[in-house]
Amino acid sequence: MDSKTLALGVVIGLAVGLAGGWVLKPAPDPQKQDVPSRPRERAGEKTEVPTGPKALYTGDDIDAARADERAKAKAGQDAAVEKATEALRREKKELASRLEQAEKDLAEAQAAKAPPEPPKPGKDPLVKFGKHADMVEIREAKWDELAETSGKMRLLLEKLMKAHAEGKEPDPADRQEIMALNRVLQGHAIKVLRKLPTHASGNGEYTHPISLANLMANALKGAGKPLTEAQLKRMAELGEDYEAAWEKAQAGYTEQTLKLEKLIDELELKHRFYDGCVGLMAADQRAVIVNEEWQHVVGIDLYSPALMLSLNVRPLLKASREELRAEALAQMSRGWKIEAAALEGQAFLVDNWLTELGDFLNPVSQSAAEVFRSTEALVLGRAQIKFMKELILALNLAGDSLKLVRGDDDVVYPRVVQAK
Repeated sequence: MDSKTLALGVVIGLAVGLAGGWVLKPAPDPQKQDVPSRPRERAGEKTEVPTGPKALYTGDDIDAARADERAKAKAGQDAAVEKATEALRREKKELASRLEQAEKDLAEAQAAKAPPEPPKPGKDPLVKFGKHADMVEIREAKWDELAETSGKMRLLLEKLMKAHAEGKEPDPADRQEIMALNRVLQGHAIKVLRKLPTHASGNGEYTHPISLANLMANALKGAGKPLTEAQLKRMAELGEDYEAAWEKAQAGYTEQTLKLEKLIDELELKHRFYDGCVGLMAADQRAVIVNEEWQHVVGIDLYSPALMLSLNVRPLLKASREELRAEALAQMSRGWKIEAAALEGQAFLVDNWLTELGDFLNPVSQSAAEVFRSTEALVLGRAQIKFMKELILALNLAGDSLKLVRGDDDVVYPRVVQAK
């Protein structure tokens, strides 16, 4: 092997060895090699020049081998990871199952050890709906006694009102009996005071639908004309409707909402409930609950939401519309701490308010002027609310005056009284 060929073979072998660690088989020692004498070249013949030994592997072969090794290694790693992940999944599932079983066992053990829930005091009322039906004051109320007392008292009150309308002096014995009966009703009113939601200053809790419903239902039962199961169910549904409407109304109020507006909203919702209850009754049942002559008269109809206005009526009785106007302005100035001159400057708002009342300001007798109905209060109250809001804006009220107007919850009853 000539020096050029040997050198080429060594360089290739060194390069391959450096690149991939591959070692060529060593060439035979040239000193020990039995090299035959080379024959002479013949004229005209090509002499083949030996190129020396060839490399066993090329660079591409090595790259491919490496890639294959890496792929095998990665495949092995992936398989190991997948195997480990699957093992973790099984372990997690097993732990979750054991935890679920442990929680179930604990709950059963606690239930077995827990003392039985004590029975609720009293008994379920005839009409049950909403969260307030489970109140002790509702469950322990003597509804039959309250209904009987209400019936007796209403008859005496109607008798008293008739005597007054006829200009007669009421019987003192009737007055005393009314006071005695009223103490029975007051007992229940005091028990539920501030325990049922209301915006009324007086009998708001007493006239909550859970109370009105059971007063009416027990009055009918005592009269031998009880509500059927279907009627009781429908009355309870009306109660649920009231509760939902009440919550919706409260959610819509802001600090700018007039207290009178909240009161009238409540009265309207209670009237809707009452009307629904009376509407589901048969004629003979309705006759027990309703006396049309005195229906919804404040302080007389004890089954009506009118009773909630007992402390929220402000009579304004004058001989003429002009006197009504003057007195209204004077009361506003005193009660709301507004300068009289400022009110006079907006007197047209008072005129608009009175005009909106229409026929209600037609002259009536003294006895008629002293009868206040909650159905009228709904109309009067809405007109008054509109006027109060307009006045706040017109005078740009602030401070104490604004607080006083917003906090005033009296329904003004302006009536023109005929001269005797």
